[in-house]
Amino acid sequence: MNAPAGPCATSTTLSSAISQKANRDILFAHAAAAQNRIGIVKKTGYSVSTDCVNAISTPTVNPFPTAMLLHSSGKLFVAYSNSIVPVHSIYSYDVSATAITNGVHVYNDPSVVAGISALTVMDDGRILVASVHPSMNTVELFNYGTTANSLAPVGTSFILPSTCKKSISSLLIAN
Repeated sequence: MNAPAGPCATSTTLSSAISQKANRDILFAHAAAAQNRIGIVKKTGYSVSTDCVNAISTPTVNPFPTAMLLHSSGKLFVAYSNSIVPVHSIYSYDVSATAITNGVHVYNDPSVVAGISALTVMDDGRILVASVHPSMNTVELFNYGTTANSLAPVGTSFILPSTCKKSISSLLIAN
């Protein structure tokens, strides 16, 4: 996207995460000061302002959206991090054909995950979260409570810090 208009306006400097809805519309995260947002662009891409279906700002001024996951439950999970202000949170959102709404803070414990860089879902609906904070470099496994819309770590690292010597930038579950 180059200099989009409408609700996507001026999200051009850093698209930090991309996902795709079932109808193939594109979900994007944009991480740049004063324009931190997540949004929806039509599956055909962006060329005119009406191709930006919807976009919303991050929950507070400081966090950058760093990872996204469209969960099998239909919830969009967005991880937020920031090196200046200690923000290491995960929010869930409802996603419809035309909007991203109902942002709910579902997890924030920087002693477990900090500097979240990737999210992916297991076949059973549990979520893997990569943490790239220098003291961590772990992958943690979380249970998702659909009724309470909450995340809870299973208690032990899925991948221990001693295993990952470099930062994890993406996660993929393969059969």
